[in-house]
Amino acid sequence: MVNALQSLRGIFAVLIFFHHYRYTDGASISPAGGDCGVAFFLVLSGYVMSLAYHKPLTEGSFAWKTFMVKRLIRLWPLYLLCLAISLPLFGVPGINTGIANALMLQSWFPNPDIYFSGNPVSWCVGDFMLAYALFPFNFAAVLAWRRTAIAIFLILSAAYAATGAVILDPQQVQAWMYIFPPARLLDFTLGVILWYISSRIPVYRPVALQSAALLVLAAAFLLYPIAPAGLTAAIWWWPAAALLILSVSPSCGSNKGIARILQWRPLVAFGNVSFSFYMIHMLVHQACAPLETTLSWWPLLLLDMTICVVGAFVLTTYFEKPAMGLAYRILLKKDNSD
Repeated sequence: MVNALQSLRGIFAVLIFFHHYRYTDGASISPAGGDCGVAFFLVLSGYVMSLAYHKPLTEGSFAWKTFMVKRLIRLWPLYLLCLAISLPLFGVPGINTGIANALMLQSWFPNPDIYFSGNPVSWCVGDFMLAYALFPFNFAAVLAWRRTAIAIFLILSAAYAATGAVILDPQQVQAWMYIFPPARLLDFTLGVILWYISSRIPVYRPVALQSAALLVLAAAFLLYPIAPAGLTAAIWWWPAAALLILSVSPSCGSNKGIARILQWRPLVAFGNVSFSFYMIHMLVHQACAPLETTLSWWPLLLLDMTICVVGAFVLTTYFEKPAMGLAYRILLKKDNSD
């Protein structure tokens, strides 16, 4: 069932790809795909981290420093490579902005000229790093406080939604509710809570739950154009993400319905390279932009998608994994993988 979760990563990475791809008139192919994909990635990450590390965390053998080094090794090599590639494509940022990019801190600055500088999609890596840094404390709070932790989460989520409802400037919504790392901790925490619930309450009737998840997700997409921007930034997608993750999680113990489809090997393989796909897709868009004068939008879309998929597999195999292995040997003094 972990393979099913990995396949979902790839599917939602494609939604983000479609969000950033434009028709000839400049309209996004999937206006909702970006918000949906980012929210899902963060919620899923909270769930998967809890699933992977709950034993060392509960047994007291968890080493925060080693964990953070592993997270950094997982993200930074490909991140820096894509940052370097972005310079001739998107321009060289100023010194301060460049330093913020190199240190993965651009999302902490509420200015689109900073958080979308360099490789435009890389802002979310800083959000993940904050979530990872606070993960053991987040996990411990959920495990110790249980219902109280869930109640606090619901109160904070309601406050978040209320704040979004009264912020009318889309730029403020984007900067403070969609980009700003502390705000996106809520998405990650939801994933931790989902793991806690699923670890104690077995998921019954997974196919029915899968159907409900798809209906809720479809409704979220259909109503997206009329929903407040403060909600669609994140919280709008939580019900669908929660239902979908639970319906294919290891706790449901089922290989039926969409869970069976998500076990398909090509989907799992693509999910395994989805981080590379995500990190390079805007770079490929920009590199192929000059072809817009000679190709219509759909052949260019196929070309972009092909380059991104092939590039993701090549980068993962010949750069990301070797770079991670080398970094493990240097920083952790052993050949390890995570």
